[in-house]
Amino acid sequence: MYYIILILNILPRLVVTLSDSVSHAIGLYVRFLCFLITKKLRRNNFGWKFIFLFEGKKFEICLFEGSPDIAALKEIFLDKEYEWARIKDPKIILDLGAHTGNTALYFHLKYPKATIYAIEASPKNYERLTANVRHVPEIKPVYGAVSDIDGVMTFFESESSLGSSIYQREGTSIEIDVPSFTLETFFNKNNL
Repeated sequence: MYYIILILNILPRLVVTLSDSVSHAIGLYVRFLCFLITKKLRRNNFGWKFIFLFEGKKFEICLFEGSPDIAALKEIFLDKEYEWARIKDPKIILDLGAHTGNTALYFHLKYPKATIYAIEASPKNYERLTANVRHVPEIKPVYGAVSDIDGVMTFFESESSLGSSIYQREGTSIEIDVPSFTLETFFNKNNL
């Protein structure tokens, strides 16, 4: 049932929001369908590359996991999850738990002069994050987790990119150690 809602309701609204013409919207829709059907097949090492337009600005995102990646785009661009964050000309933005970079890209589109630190603890998501923001020098990917301690903390990575956490959950999660740092340490290290 979710895939029917996704294909008939969410995707059409998403492609209209992220395109500048009917032909671009149709092309995106077809590409999304192919991506959902063949999600296990990667077009290249960076996943499926999509080129979007948002508020007249072009950006590129690589998607990897079918509906979870589309769900993240829906939350940010359709549901306007971060619309509340209307700040006048911020200089620095911290994206804690940056996932694969969608939110960092959104904030870059909204505030192109800001430096955005996209902090991600999942090695798998961090690799995807760096792929997605490699063409945007204002976004600085950082591997690790903000914590109350400097050092190392246990992190549980799940098969789905959306299920990773510092808490172990049911299902198949891999326990890994990741660098951790306090905000004070992070600010000092980056001269902020």
